[in-house]
Amino acid sequence: MAIYMKKYQNQVRDSKMFGKWYWRAVSLRTLTTRQLAEEISQINTVTLPDVVAVLYSLGDILNKKLTSGYTVKLDGLGTFRTSVSSKSAEEKEKLIASKASIKSCRIIFCPEKTRDASTGNFTNRLLAGATYADAADLTEVKTKPQPQP
Repeated sequence: MAIYMKKYQNQVRDSKMFGKWYWRAVSLRTLTTRQLAEEISQINTVTLPDVVAVLYSLGDILNKKLTSGYTVKLDGLGTFRTSVSSKSAEEKEKLIASKASIKSCRIIFCPEKTRDASTGNFTNRLLAGATYADAADLTEVKTKPQPQP
């Protein structure tokens, strides 16, 4: 399998790169929790219902830990942490820790990296071995996932 890409032309008139062409990754489709759970259960001894339960619980636990100020590292996957953007204040004392002063809160995900012993270069573990292909050559039809009963 490959990471599929399409050609994209920069349309930002004020940009130094206006009119230049770039590759942009495209997704074949979005996989559901159940679809991932089916694949996981096929490659090990854990049953499908158990995998589904663990994956849903993972979301609940990530919410609990991230909203309690923790950073969460999942070995083999990566690290989740929070980041905030806030309103400014003229003086340090006037900056109050409250929802009213927060513009947005995001989750930052940093994929785990591995180091190639021969080159010393770091590689994103989730993209190790990736190949690339032009989506124009793609014969698979892009479809939306069907709802599960």
